[in-house]
Amino acid sequence: MTTEEIQEAPAKIREYNTVELDELQSGPGGTKFSQSIFGNIPVDVTVVLGKTRVDLQKLLQLAKGDVIELTKKAGEAVEIMVNSQTIAQGEIVAVGENYGVKVTKVISH
Repeated sequence: MTTEEIQEAPAKIREYNTVELDELQSGPGGTKFSQSIFGNIPVDVTVVLGKTRVDLQKLLQLAKGDVIELTKKAGEAVEIMVNSQTIAQGEIVAVGENYGVKVTKVISH
């Protein structure tokens, strides 16, 4: 590229077309989210029953039937996380033969 071409290049970079996406315009409450566009994106949901800390030696000695005590008490709310961020709290429920989580509080950030 010559010096003249380099000096003219910034003017070319500034040329652009504006594209408006109606789906991303502000909706009620100023939100810029459209479920029709983003609603089918999968996210990882994790329910944290509790946490604890054990040393590596104890971890390596675990066997079937051993119990690891967690920091939460039975009946306490569990954390519901999406992509490693807490979004709600809930309680464990039985759904047929499976477990589920009933959302009791949504955490707004």
